[in-house]
Formats: sequence, C-alpha cells, structure tokens
Amino acid sequence: MTKYLIITLTLLFIPTNAVASNSNSELTEYCGVVEMLATKIMTARQNAASMSRLMEIFPGPSAVEDMGRKMIKDAYEEPHWQSYDLKQTTISNFANKWAGICYAKEGK
Repeated sequence: MTKYLIITLTLLFIPTNAVASNSNSELTEYCGVVEMLATKIMTARQNAASMSRLMEIFPGPSAVEDMGRKMIKDAYEEPHWQSYDLKQTTISNFANKWAGICYAKEGK
C-alpha cells in the first residue's frame, strides 16, 4: 500500500504546465517524474499487482489521472515475465518509452 501512496503523492506534485514551459530544466524535471512513475507502474505490473488495484490510484477525470490510467493500460499490454532479466528490461524499456513520449511534447 505504501508504494501506491508514494505514486499518488508524486502525481500530486507534477506541474501540469511544465511541458508547455520554455524551460528545459522544468521539462527535464517533469519528464523525469513521468519516467519514474512509468518505472513504478511497470514494476508493480511485473510483480503481479492487480490492474484494478493500480487503477484505484487514479479515480478522477483530471489530466494527470488520465495519463496514469493510460500508463497502467499500456503496462498491462506487456507480458508478465518470470525471469528477473526480462522484468528489468521490460521495466527500463517502458520507462524510456514514456519519457520519450513526454520529451516529444517539447515545444508543442
């Protein structure tokens, strides 16, 4: 349950206008949080966490919660691996994918 609380608190402090900002440091900070959240979500998925339990973290219709729910749905499209190495590779690839999506929004 502590993991879920940490994820929720992290999301509360994400500046929703950081992507639109001209500051590279703000964008880097924002996308770093997105990457960290993606890491936590895929780690939970690879540790056989219930999708419904993760979805409970994002109950409302805000932009941040929409992103969280999309991330969870995306994580559950990936297989649950038994091998430690495959889990770690999947977690890293997933986090980098979402960081890339975030950085792609730069200047838009």
